Amino acid sequence: MTVYLEMNMSNCVGQPSTANLASPGPDLCRAEAQDGESLGVEGGHEGGDQAKAFLALLEQANSVIVDGQILVNWHMDAVIGDPGNEVVCFKWIDEEFLEFSVKLTEEGIAAGAWVGDWFYCKDGEGDDVQITLLRHVAIVPAQSEVPA
Repeated sequence: MTVYLEMNMSNCVGQPSTANLASPGPDLCRAEAQDGESLGVEGGHEGGDQAKAFLALLEQANSVIVDGQILVNWHMDAVIGDPGNEVVCFKWIDEEFLEFSVKLTEEGIAAGAWVGDWFYCKDGEGDDVQITLLRHVAIVPAQSEVPA
């Protein structure tokens, strides 16, 4: 059993994300634009560009999976062109009440790569991290009526 908690993230850099669960039991899916186009980042971004592109996608996510943990809250800070700048902080408490955090730097994100739905990079401590960005959609019956 995994425990997911909203936490005070005051010791992380940046501001809290606006990601929230709109309703219980959402269907998790790959982030897609309103018109159905993928929001994935294509290759070719370097340095601050890739970090900015990743943060733009993260701003659109309702939740993320970070090393197997589903999270709905995180903190983000602006890209300033400093490789050591911590731009994302993910925190959680596991089922044994142990606190974990993953902090991503501009450099780690810039050196990362998308493989399918997963973003692989190194965190601020140099450890490998796997991240999936998710957007939630409502689950409704196939014959659901559309309100007038």
